[in-house]
Amino acid sequence: MTMESDAAVETAIARVLAAEATARDALVQAEQEATAALAAARAAAQALEARTGARLSRLLAAIDAASKQKIAAIARAGAASGDEQQLDAEVQRCVALLAAELTGP
Repeated sequence: MTMESDAAVETAIARVLAAEATARDALVQAEQEATAALAAARAAAQALEARTGARLSRLLAAIDAASKQKIAAIARAGAASGDEQQLDAEVQRCVALLAAELTGP
């Protein structure tokens, strides 16, 4: 080989090594960005889960309170009327309303 061809080979090798180092650095950067994006997505999912859980808890508490009020109203109506058939009809009506509220849109 001549000196010129040796220099050309050395230059080519240097370019390949430089490209390899650049690619390695880009890969490390991409891995870091992916890790950061994954952490952000997990944090967002956890925040959403917490908000959803809190909303469901409030909704269930409201349903529980409304149900207790309706049951108390039925009990008062039944005690006031003394009529078992009327009380049974009122219970059936309230159960149907509650079921509709729980399963409706």
